[in-house]
Amino acid sequence: MPTTKCPLPGDHEHELLESKKGVPYVRCDKFGTNVFFKNDFARNWLKNQNNGGYAAAIENPIRTVETYGPAEDVGDPMVDFQPNPTVHPIRVWGRCDECGTPILVEDLEACSRCGEPIAWEE
Repeated sequence: MPTTKCPLPGDHEHELLESKKGVPYVRCDKFGTNVFFKNDFARNWLKNQNNGGYAAAIENPIRTVETYGPAEDVGDPMVDFQPNPTVHPIRVWGRCDECGTPILVEDLEACSRCGEPIAWEE
């Protein structure tokens, strides 16, 4: 479990704990009290005590993932790449002469971005 310097007078450290609501705190037996780090000022103090970042202890983790040995080499994921046959490419009918926006709808009267009239060739 991570430890941090006690915010109360004296030079001693405590195990960093986390409440059920996710608030980091320490239990100081020397002064017989708990110190909760609830606001931004207190959490910034805690960050500064732990080299720029605090790692609050999780008393009851929801999920633990453990791995053993080196990671499996899956090779190049793009080697067997196959395009999705159910996705059809979007047809571009042209581009706006004024702003270059692609025209995705046939017979559109004006550009959807700049409002420039579109002259369709017949």
